[in-house]
Amino acid sequence: ACVPLFSAIVQKSKRGEVNQLVASRVGGLYRILESARLLLERAAADIDDTEAATDPDHSAVLAHSVRGMVADAVDETLAATRDILGPAALALDEPIARRFSDLEIYASQYHRGADDASLAAHVNSEGSWW
Repeated sequence: ACVPLFSAIVQKSKRGEVNQLVASRVGGLYRILESARLLLERAAADIDDTEAATDPDHSAVLAHSVRGMVADAVDETLAATRDILGPAALALDEPIARRFSDLEIYASQYHRGADDASLAAHVNSEGSWW
């Protein structure tokens, strides 16, 4: 759901004269979205790995990490959408407004503090689960 908003942000950033602040924001947003994508890819591979999938600490760390990273990506996408596309897009562009609203609902259901505390409980003394 973040990708269409990101695409709209990129399209707007390419119109007219290059604004370095907007370009910087687009680059940062790309990094966080790509990080979330790579973590989801890793999680899918780990789920297919029988040994990793049967380790409860590994599974818990992976689940909390994926949820947290995706929530961070959603939060950054929402903020960039508000800042770069502005209120006109949120009021007058129905597909963007609908995606933005859906993402806000998703983000509001994430309990960052509780999830991060639970994540910490599953991380071993070496700072990882592996």
